[in-house]
Amino acid sequence: MSQPDAAPIYEVRAETPNGQIHSYGVRRTRDEADVLLRETSDSVGKHHTRCWVEEIDTTGFFVVPPTPKPRDRFTTRVIATNKPGSWPKTHVEVLDGDRIIAAYDRNYTMLRTFEPFRQNDRMFALISTDYTATSVMDLHTGQIVAAEEPHTSGFCPVGFYVPDWWDVHNGLTLPGSMYWRPLDDEWPTGRHQVARNW
Repeated sequence: MSQPDAAPIYEVRAETPNGQIHSYGVRRTRDEADVLLRETSDSVGKHHTRCWVEEIDTTGFFVVPPTPKPRDRFTTRVIATNKPGSWPKTHVEVLDGDRIIAAYDRNYTMLRTFEPFRQNDRMFALISTDYTATSVMDLHTGQIVAAEEPHTSGFCPVGFYVPDWWDVHNGLTLPGSMYWRPLDDEWPTGRHQVARNW
């Protein structure tokens, strides 16, 4: 992902007497970086010839996804719709905060069959309307955009998980900083593949 008008970031750097440059952290604002610079200068000053704040233009770099994570933003409200003693069925309302944005019926109990995720700038969710099939819902429109065919003796998904960028990164290393490694730090990128083993 890239953005045309990215804001700069500010990295506190220090140089050793033998010319090596180290990063002591990166911040989104100059004021935050100045505070870190003062702290860094106080603690490592005698081991470095100089410490400074480097302003880095991040135009065209990977864009760290916004928070909250999709699974923190989108939730479900589940209502049992079967008669007592009959096969379990549920009505599922998909919520964005307190607002209902979609609904569907499932022919089994819910289990953990709702997992919102982002793909580039769009929000989707893995869901299961039929207990033997997985579907993908577009959370912008509430429409199912991909679905497996149900099969009476098919595999029964009981839970989904799609890692988000914030599940594997803490946000302390930012695109453009010295220690940013695109192959490691940009994963997950929003590209999505489904793999199955059975």
